Amino acid sequence: MKAKMVLAAALIAAIALCAGCHKSDDPFRGDNRPGKTNGGGNNSGNGGNGNGNVTTGDPVAKLMSTWKISYIGREEFTEDNGFISDVERFSVSGPSSKFTVRFITVSEFLDYYTEGDIDSYLKDEQNLSGDVFDAPGDILFDRIRVGDWYAFVLGLDSSEKLTGEYCMLEFEIFEDSVAEDEYSAFLGTWMIGNEYVRYKIDLSKSELNYTYFVDGWETGGSISESDGMVMDQEWFETFYDRHNHKMYFVSQTIGTYDDENLGNVEEVFFGKIHYTGNMHEHADYIVDGYGIDLAEVTISEDGKTASVEPCTVTMTFDEGDSYTTSFYKMQYLCWSNDNESWYDYNANVPSLPLTMTKVEETAPSSVRGIKRANDGALRRSGKAGVRVFVPRSERTVRAVKAGSRAL
Repeated sequence: MKAKMVLAAALIAAIALCAGCHKSDDPFRGDNRPGKTNGGGNNSGNGGNGNGNVTTGDPVAKLMSTWKISYIGREEFTEDNGFISDVERFSVSGPSSKFTVRFITVSEFLDYYTEGDIDSYLKDEQNLSGDVFDAPGDILFDRIRVGDWYAFVLGLDSSEKLTGEYCMLEFEIFEDSVAEDEYSAFLGTWMIGNEYVRYKIDLSKSELNYTYFVDGWETGGSISESDGMVMDQEWFETFYDRHNHKMYFVSQTIGTYDDENLGNVEEVFFGKIHYTGNMHEHADYIVDGYGIDLAEVTISEDGKTASVEPCTVTMTFDEGDSYTTSFYKMQYLCWSNDNESWYDYNANVPSLPLTMTKVEETAPSSVRGIKRANDGALRRSGKAGVRVFVPRSERTVRAVKAGSRAL
């Protein structure tokens, strides 16, 4: 598929500390693409060092009958700044040395590993990074999506290589049965944008009381074949915060594909900021990281309109100076693994803040929601779908300088 894109080049050494609206319970995790972070940090439970350095050899599976991992349940975690997150608490007992914890959906495990081949599973896990724990205890993880899951405790030697020792747990996360009124208020068809660019988007149920499917972003408005790509086949998710009854646009991965010009690319939905400080070049920057709040949506009392306000981010440069600003755009982007460069699908996307006006109470994408749910299970869950919970104040993300050269 050919399309006009805008190149965003030159990775810089700036680091951005998320200081945004709230702590999202984003379940997605990035891969190990150069320049990407996976939101590492110190685990809030016992024994976590969050160093993310797991290098492994060729392990042979050995079930440890004295090891155990238990799912304690979902709970609320309140940070010092008052933000509340839904987290999952697990308890690990038995290991006398370092270990890591991995998750995979039951369906994906059975699809990939015939008759539950643990040896093959460990072989696939040996090159993946993850959090390392020094001692048994309770561990907090981000909210886990609805479905049947396996949790693995994998033993590590002193060099943090997989030993083959393991124990496992099968558990299930159930979906809420009753929709909250405040969650339902966001469902429907909306016009979103500013006076220059507007889109007609559909918000339909993804996971009840937690997430929505969004169709229609970067379609219509000023988008045409002459100035960009119409993204009418794409979708992403927004997050509902049941603690403050607001919705959040959040950075996330969309998927990977092969492009005839760019080679292998990863598609994402990320945010941009504009630097206007005195220490560095005035330019646009892509904030490279997952689960970052880009914009906060507050709905009116009558449910007919909503305001979309940008969240903030603090960039800290190598020289030590920092710069706090707000996101001013959020859009589909892609990273070319072959070219090691960023590209826009559309240069002309609406600048924050935005307004939303409800057009229909029920989104016509409800039928498409079945396919969306199936697609989501494939592209958003699985082996890399769960991560250790990290409080917002400890999360860091990279900033990438964005250019404007057309492809």
